[in-house]
Amino acid sequence: MDVDSKVSLPTDVPTILEKKLGNVATVSIQATTSRKLQMSTTVSIMRTPDGKK
Repeated sequence: MDVDSKVSLPTDVPTILEKKLGNVATVSIQATTSRKLQMSTTVSIMRTPDGKK
C-alpha cells in the first residue's frame, strides 16, 4: 500500500526492490532439552486454483 497516494501496489519482486519494501529478520535456533519448538503453522498463504495468491 502506498500511503501517500493511497493505492495498492503489486507484490512482485521488481516493485518490492524498487520501492525498498519489506522487513528483515534474523532467526537463531539453539538446541535445548527443556523447551520445545512450535510445530504448528504460523503463516499460511491462500492460493486460487490457478496458483495465484
